[in-house]
Amino acid sequence: MRDPRYDILFEPVRIGPVTAKNRFYQVPHCNGGGYRDPSAAAEMRRIKSEGGWGVIFTEQAELHHTSEITPFIELRLWDDADIPMLARMSDAMHEYGALAGIQLAYPGINGPNLYSKEVPRGPSALPIRTFTNDPIQARAMDKEDIRDLRRWHRNAFKRAKIAGFDLICLYGAHGFGIIQHFLSTATNQRTDDYGGTLKNRSRLMRELVADAKDTIGGSCGITLRLSLDEMIGELGFANSEVRDLIEMHGDLPDLWDLAHGAWEDCSGPSHLARCDGADDQVRHARFHRLRQTLDCRSLLAQEGGRGADRRHPRMHRLQHLHSGRHDHVDLALHAKSDLHGGMAQGLASGKDASQGLFAEHPDRGLWAGRT
Repeated sequence: MRDPRYDILFEPVRIGPVTAKNRFYQVPHCNGGGYRDPSAAAEMRRIKSEGGWGVIFTEQAELHHTSEITPFIELRLWDDADIPMLARMSDAMHEYGALAGIQLAYPGINGPNLYSKEVPRGPSALPIRTFTNDPIQARAMDKEDIRDLRRWHRNAFKRAKIAGFDLICLYGAHGFGIIQHFLSTATNQRTDDYGGTLKNRSRLMRELVADAKDTIGGSCGITLRLSLDEMIGELGFANSEVRDLIEMHGDLPDLWDLAHGAWEDCSGPSHLARCDGADDQVRHARFHRLRQTLDCRSLLAQEGGRGADRRHPRMHRLQHLHSGRHDHVDLALHAKSDLHGGMAQGLASGKDASQGLFAEHPDRGLWAGRT
């Protein structure tokens, strides 16, 4: 007999026009396979589907050859030739009833384009920002470039739908997505209607989400992934602006996926990384008050385990579901270490919550989402 406290985890949740069978939500994360090893990447997701996950996402998929992150290996959706590879992955996700999600990315100033040899594009003309500090300069996008970018996104939306995906995630988190580059005053120094005020800096974000809804919104849920803080102070897209942004655009996506700050801050080893660093960011943005702004839209805030019950930090996440503060249990690291979804299966069959997701691990806070 399952403890009734956990019944909420297995309730179906509507995300736009589609419905997840439960609240276990595997946020986008890479596994090193990418376009090079698509069969292995698909099998990894199939195992998750068999384990009972309600939502399963790919890693980031580059949507156009003018922005790619070679030598790092991610997925690609550059043209129609990439559709069969991704369709294999969505089929694997669907095999046991999960919703299939794809994260579309245009890396912008994070893409050195060492393979395509294209000149990188960004909101402003700045050196690109990569882990390898490549000596490459991005050029500032003009209005024609922005129109092209929107067209490339619309083409990618159509291809993702053909490939069988139920959810489309627009990536603007961890410094990797063009949406974040336009939002951040550290990378957006424009003086036109795409720069300056938060309203102007979020214009591209609004246009891309609107394009997604116009193109595939009747059959696919649209999610938007943003960082709670760029982690560079007020110079960049800071936590102080997150609540204002969501209140300004609360009607946009079907689900707000609010990630921890920079990639380095939320991608440590699963058995060592402490995952409560986003608590202050969540608290400062006052997400319990955002529920009124978001109306019936889903909210997924990837936060840590500092809460009322310090002995059982995972119960903190359960409390947020019961209070209506969040709509899903977001996971990535746990999805890697527990591919078969033992924690979901265990709770569903009535096993004690000390197994899996809600187990106590004093050396690392609550599982939080990773890219």
